[in-house]
Amino acid sequence: MPARSFRIAEPSSIQDFLDYVKRTGAKSKPLAGGTDLLHMLKQRALGKRTEATQLVDLNYLPELKHMKMTEEGFAIGAMTSLSELEESSVVKDLYPILGTALSTLATPLIRNMATVGGNICQDFWCWYYRAEGNAFDCLRKGGKTCPAISQGEGEHEWNYSIFGGIDGCVAVSPSDLAGPLAVLGAQIVLMTDAGVKQLPVIEFIKDFVVRKIDAPWLLTGLLVPRPLPNSTSAFTRFSFRRAIDFAVVSASVQLCFDKQTCIKARLVLGGVYPTPQRCARAERLLEGNVISEDMVQ
Repeated sequence: MPARSFRIAEPSSIQDFLDYVKRTGAKSKPLAGGTDLLHMLKQRALGKRTEATQLVDLNYLPELKHMKMTEEGFAIGAMTSLSELEESSVVKDLYPILGTALSTLATPLIRNMATVGGNICQDFWCWYYRAEGNAFDCLRKGGKTCPAISQGEGEHEWNYSIFGGIDGCVAVSPSDLAGPLAVLGAQIVLMTDAGVKQLPVIEFIKDFVVRKIDAPWLLTGLLVPRPLPNSTSAFTRFSFRRAIDFAVVSASVQLCFDKQTCIKARLVLGGVYPTPQRCARAERLLEGNVISEDMVQ
């Protein structure tokens, strides 16, 4: 299905982007790698009422594309491609959990195009939400119900939250990168009219991606703290088709040790809730103990 016609704006600065979005409102959308947004436009998923008619091309903002170590940690520009991040020597040496997660995302072609910021901000891949127009009276498109709940169980049920929803919506976060970033303690760096703002990954996804705050904002980058001493991390995921499907469930974990004792644990699940889901109870069970196979089971 062909996309409806749209215009492309080329901002000269981040402030220029914010000013443009303020003038044009919900009809304008930021264009990064385009692997998600252009798919939605082609499918006409949002319908005439909410579909973007103007795209603001972030490729004209070179300040959004960088990777560098600072005193505070690893700074990553929002327009850095997934493949560039995966191939970074810093990721390979200090943040292998990110490399593992990135290697499982989509296909090499998509990783060459998709950006770090776009992966975190990508919209829900709910079957009902992505249907053309508003065929299912979806809450997220101005409807009155969540079709994933009202339609009952079916072949798509594995695609929805097992912990309830947010504001009545049970679609799950599709970002596999968000979980590893959350356990590493990464901060999202935003630019708004009020200035620069930093938020933890899960808080950002809840407030800015799920609830779609109306005020103009732009994710400009990430800041990943330096690795904690005596720490280790891991990522795993399950999907029906590795290179095509989003995760049915993913797990990210970081553990810090004092000799054999776990002194700090961070565990986050993906694909099970509208945001990455931190498992605080499991973290408390691990902390202060020598971790064994029996304990994990």
